[in-house]
Amino acid sequence: MERSSPYDDRFRCGLYSPVVFDDNKLMYTYLFFDCDNTLLDFDQGERNAFSILCKELDIDPGSYPLYHTLNSECWKEFERGELGQLELRMERFRRFLPSTGTTASAQEASNLFLSALSTEGIPYPETKPMLTELRRRGYRLYLASNGIAFVQQGRYKACNLLSYVDGAFVSEEIGYQKPDPRFFDAVCKHEGITDKKQCVMIGDSLTSDIKGGKAAGIDTIWYRREGATEDDVIVPDRTITRLTELLELLPPRSPARRPAPDSDR
Repeated sequence: MERSSPYDDRFRCGLYSPVVFDDNKLMYTYLFFDCDNTLLDFDQGERNAFSILCKELDIDPGSYPLYHTLNSECWKEFERGELGQLELRMERFRRFLPSTGTTASAQEASNLFLSALSTEGIPYPETKPMLTELRRRGYRLYLASNGIAFVQQGRYKACNLLSYVDGAFVSEEIGYQKPDPRFFDAVCKHEGITDKKQCVMIGDSLTSDIKGGKAAGIDTIWYRREGATEDDVIVPDRTITRLTELLELLPPRSPARRPAPDSDR
């Protein structure tokens, strides 16, 4: 028998309004989650990996803000299709290293950084309890991430994240990156999903998660983190400012499913 949840009582008492079709049926079955800065603390992981890089190459750790800015620029170019995955790995260090005085090559720096980053799986405190509850409510959960496959898989393994979802998709393996709608088409095809109205994309990036979901005909929920600004062109279907707000939007489905193991909640 499935255990009861305090969230069920809140829905029964009418404290939260479920998301429904006009005919009173539940809207979603498949929840697509962005990973970085949605479920996992990428910023902290990046800082940790950068610290290791600095020790190895004798680089000033105070140069992190510059690296972070240059890396973000490269990822935006990647989203727009202006850089490929392999180019991105090198280009951010080609732009960054000249300011450091190191003699290391972009290839060496990239290899060191990615190796360190692949161990940095840092879930937010609410991530696993929330995924466990959504899974118990009957939803099918998927990771839908732009990234380098071996890095993402290493980070998922480091925090046992795959135990909490039904599948994981990384842009490098699919061959398309968000916001390209073909990323979402590939995920749906792989999972046998024929009705995109049953899907919703949840993530913190307007330019990849929300723009991509909308381009693919999938509803979107923007996780608006502190400091993020709205966009007049890219408008999500819904906005949340706390990840746990999803538990207020998505009521239990039937039948309920087995939650993730107690040993790693």
